[in-house]
Amino acid sequence: MTAPAETVRLLAERIRQLETSLRLCEPATIPLGTGGLDALFPDGGLSAGSLVELLPSAAGTGAWTLALILARYACGERKTLLITDHERSFYPPAALKLGLDPQRTVIVRPRRAADALLALAQSLRCPAIGTAIGAFERLSDRDGRRLQLAAEASGAIGILLRPLSALGVPSFATVRLRLDPLPSSPRGRRLQVEVLRCRTAACGFALAENDQTAQRVGASAKPQAACVEIDHATSHVRLLSPLELAAHSA
Repeated sequence: MTAPAETVRLLAERIRQLETSLRLCEPATIPLGTGGLDALFPDGGLSAGSLVELLPSAAGTGAWTLALILARYACGERKTLLITDHERSFYPPAALKLGLDPQRTVIVRPRRAADALLALAQSLRCPAIGTAIGAFERLSDRDGRRLQLAAEASGAIGILLRPLSALGVPSFATVRLRLDPLPSSPRGRRLQVEVLRCRTAACGFALAENDQTAQRVGASAKPQAACVEIDHATSHVRLLSPLELAAHSA
């Protein structure tokens, strides 16, 4: 007779195999539309099963807005978005305005950051989750590795909102984006998105925080930074040309 511990282990292994087989049809790269955010990444999108860190240089830069836009693409038409909000700072109508389905949006509001981290890690392991978002001022190496493994297990995207001071600590994120505010226009919010790190095995691209030289195998490298505008009415993201920026600042 099989021991209980061995039975649990075998069941866990079987579940892992089933979840892996279900992900074989999932895309390795999640596209982010055309003419906007996709231009920042070597493969034209985010790698499935990865962590993304958004590091705004100031409050009100648009980190939550950008996180929700990324989540909209990552969740697609059938997966669920989970948001951990222990700081009680998330405004649910913002998700509706950005086109996210309220029937596929789960908001968890634990009292402690530790519980929010636990909820994020558990949700990232669920194949039904497309994106899990959380804001954390501090993350230990162990916590970061835990979230990375959870995302890899299901193919979900984990989006972490971090303060700019987090640049000085190690990170397990595949993509790190610095966000700087720009003067907005009547049409929409503007910000500069700088790619501090983007690792993808498919194209051999690597850009680290302390290395401003992109090393790439194959096709020409993508831009390391871009100025974008998020339309107030449609939430569409588009790249701004230098001429547009110059005209608005004149």
